[in-house]
Amino acid sequence: MSHPEKLRIIFCTTPSIYSDVVLQNLVTSPRLHLVGVVASNRVLRKKGWAWWDAVQLVRKTGLRYASYLWVVTTVYCLVRRLLLRDDPVRRFLSENRVPVYSSRDINSGEGIAFIKGLQPDLLLSAHFNQLIGPELLDLPVQGCLNIHPGRLPEYKGVDPVIRALDKGEKQAGVTLHRQDVGFDTGTVLATAEFAVASDETLFSLNMRLFSLGTGLLRELLSKGGEIPAGVVQQPDQRYDSWPDAALVARLRRSGRRLIGVRSFWTSLRGALK
Repeated sequence: MSHPEKLRIIFCTTPSIYSDVVLQNLVTSPRLHLVGVVASNRVLRKKGWAWWDAVQLVRKTGLRYASYLWVVTTVYCLVRRLLLRDDPVRRFLSENRVPVYSSRDINSGEGIAFIKGLQPDLLLSAHFNQLIGPELLDLPVQGCLNIHPGRLPEYKGVDPVIRALDKGEKQAGVTLHRQDVGFDTGTVLATAEFAVASDETLFSLNMRLFSLGTGLLRELLSKGGEIPAGVVQQPDQRYDSWPDAALVARLRRSGRRLIGVRSFWTSLRGALK
């Protein structure tokens, strides 16, 4: 019985504890050969002062939400660097000479050249804050996929989890979908859901959803053959942008938190193993 060849994959993400959840699963998949990582260092815009974008983000979302983002990205990466002498994922990247390209614009000439040079079969994004342009969409043989921590098309947008919590959803869902020229508009390949516990936070739900989404990808690839075209989404033009301070305040009044110290520390210890 012949075994399918490994797919050459490029992972696009914003460095964070969420991206590490996905990355740890990618490097252990028997069907995937990680050949490159695109690490977004964009805050809001692809040009301009990053510090000014950070100020604008606080104005858009409020200090609490911006601080939550800062914890799961910058603080996490700093703690990982300080506490973990032997990071297995980073060791894998180093030993296998997997290039990491940091950019505020993946669609720049340099970004396109980076992707082309690695000749990927598949491009996967998760927790990535950039739209992949038409030229890049056509490069990978098996296409470009995204792990979206929300049901589509109901929860298109920047942070589908906080929107679902705000609406009091009893189920949290994740969608593995193809990417096209719009945000969260491509055909759906697989979905999964689970019940939302009373003590869930925005952070804990995202951790579970990104892990589950990576599992959907591994399950899809385990079947071998070409990745299917997927199911076309029902028309839905709504796209939720950044949550604002009023939404965060409403969430807190309902008894929900963005992140808990205990759950973050537990997840941090797990991610650093």
